[in-house]
Order: sequence, then structure tokens, then C-alpha cells
Amino acid sequence: KNEGVYDGPNPVQGALIPSRARPAGETPAYTLSQILRMLDALPLLPKALVATASFAGLREGELAGLEWSDLSEEEILVSRTVWRGHVGRPKTRASAASVPVIAELARILREYKQSLGASAAGVMFQTSTGERLDLDKFGRKHVRPIVEAIGLPWYGWHGFRRGIASNLY
Repeated sequence: KNEGVYDGPNPVQGALIPSRARPAGETPAYTLSQILRMLDALPLLPKALVATASFAGLREGELAGLEWSDLSEEEILVSRTVWRGHVGRPKTRASAASVPVIAELARILREYKQSLGASAAGVMFQTSTGERLDLDKFGRKHVRPIVEAIGLPWYGWHGFRRGIASNLY
């Protein structure tokens, strides 16, 4: 409606916030020590995802949209995002930019890429068949259980983005 795509009455009248909705307040962020504990505990694919989310500060959709051609030793070019399986442009013009790659992230991504062998092309974070990972499902099945097993809370992928400035400082 705001963009002029729909010209009828607002179709969302009468919507209520769910009774189980989390109250507004502080949004959690991972500290550097929490991230380092996770990186020590995670297998290589989840480790590469967590490292990229933590040290590049990308949104979940931007992580899912990464391809190997977007990566150099010095930077990651954010040029696409994935939402519910649909590939599109980044959320904002400012988001479609290069993000610096720190040495630790470069090391982890090199190791991850080498582990893929011949399939290290196209989609960066991929299933065994080369398809893009569903990061929500992957996080729930493969990251959250390990994070919780080492005594840390799971805040989801955005928890890594929230703390990046403090952590890199």
C-alpha cells in the first residue's frame, strides 16, 4: 500500500499481536567470547556460517545468498539475498556493498572451501546436492543443539549481526 502497488483498503485490519509474542526490549547479541566458544565446538560448515555471520555482520538472507564468486581474500561482495527461497537484491542500496574479511574469517572460509573440493563453486553455503541451505532449518537442526550443549543461548542468526561493532572493536 505504501509503495503504491495495492490501491484498496488496508487488508490487515483487525490483526492482533499473538499473546505469546516476546515483549519489546533489549535484543540479544553474542559477545566475542561466546562466538569463540561456538567456533571451537562447531563442525566446519556451521563454523563457517557462524564465522561469516559474526565477523562480516551479514543478515540471514545475505548469508544464504552468498556465492563463491562474491569472496576475495580481502572482502565479501553482498549482491543478493534469499528470502523463503527467492533470490533478490539486498535489503537496501547501502547493503549492496563490500564487507571486509578479517584474517580469521578468511582462514575458516579457505578451510571450508577446501573441504568442498570440486563442489566449491556457485552457492557458498550449500546442501550436499549444491542447493542453498535453508538457514532457519539448518540453525535449528545443526547449530542450536551444539550451542546449547556448550551452555550458550541460541539467539538465531541475527544475534551475530547485533554484536559485530562491539566484537570487532
